[in-house]
Amino acid sequence: MIININKTEVLVLHRPHPRRWSLPVSLKGIEQVQSATLFGIIFQSNFSFVDHADNVLNLCSQCIFLLKQLRDKGLTLNFFWQTALAHFHK
Repeated sequence: MIININKTEVLVLHRPHPRRWSLPVSLKGIEQVQSATLFGIIFQSNFSFVDHADNVLNLCSQCIFLLKQLRDKGLTLNFFWQTALAHFHK
């Protein structure tokens, strides 16, 4: 298997206790990151899911705004629910 170094990132998971933890030596040419997305879930190096929760809430807010705009434009109830379900299941 050939690894593309330009696309490779390392996420070092650790407990959120700063005094008992030291960052391991970085591999040559591979960037260490504080968060990474895998299967739509944002993982953070300190096991916090704050970034993921913020992202989900932002997407919900955008969807609610869109649905309100469609409702205000006179969308029929049946089409409104089809649109809502399609958006939430994407």
